[in-house]
Amino acid sequence: AAFPFSWTLAAGGALVGLVTDWVALQLLFRPVEPRRFLGVMWHGFFLRRQAEVSRDFAAFVAAELVAPRHLWRALLEGPRSSRFVEALADAFAEELPGGLGAVGG
Repeated sequence: AAFPFSWTLAAGGALVGLVTDWVALQLLFRPVEPRRFLGVMWHGFFLRRQAEVSRDFAAFVAAELVAPRHLWRALLEGPRSSRFVEALADAFAEELPGGLGAVGG
């Protein structure tokens, strides 16, 4: 048998995974400050594009996670929507003489 113990293949795979993950993280985030190495400017891949990545990530979060349509859907249809509607009705009842009537059921 090429692998005499059943754990050797798993251990080898874990070691290869550990090393490749470590190398990938080093390439992404090191060096923090740009450095010249053999005449080539070297900087972590992510850090070099940090402003661009940050801008794109912020646009994604604004458009897809905290967009008004998602927030309103969560408030009006989410698991605690009845609490929101009750709080809204209470707030309006204090401000409006006749209240809101039968809002929210």
